[in-house]
Amino acid sequence: MISKQTSACKYYLTRSRCWRTLYCRRSLVIASEFPEEAKVIRAARLRNDSMPGKVAEEIIRLMKGLDMPNIACLGASYKGNIGDTRNSPALEIYQKLQGEQGESLQVVLHDNHIDNSRFSTQSLDSAVKDASLFVVLVDHEEYKSIDPYTIGKMVHRKCILDTRNLLNHQEWRSSGFEVHVL
Repeated sequence: MISKQTSACKYYLTRSRCWRTLYCRRSLVIASEFPEEAKVIRAARLRNDSMPGKVAEEIIRLMKGLDMPNIACLGASYKGNIGDTRNSPALEIYQKLQGEQGESLQVVLHDNHIDNSRFSTQSLDSAVKDASLFVVLVDHEEYKSIDPYTIGKMVHRKCILDTRNLLNHQEWRSSGFEVHVL
């Protein structure tokens, strides 16, 4: 039993970040004492780890057929209203979009909470200007109060992907936006 979990931990450690080391140590204990629960925990971890890739795929799907689309990614921190970017799924999505699409996709990042010296971020107005899609990746409080009518005048295409279910979708739809939620 332990040897199977050890190989699972090696899998996690080869993919990954330091916080998973602690996860692997805990999973060895849980696996030996609670084998059925360990299966659920592992399945949940695998699902969570796959989400940045799924979000990036959805963004690419929404941009299919557009010539040189601009994407505004709102949020880069690990969670809302903080500036910590360690283990951030939002940054993983941002980096996947930049790496996979190269020159054919313009990706801009906005987050007032993070240190701009490490990542190049734009103001909200600059990020959404001429955007084909803007994506809410982190649930910062200030994103709730974004005015869809003002943003609608700035974007190239009225399309939004709300991965945090943060916005008032009725209000965005009534201002002419195509709203997608994950």
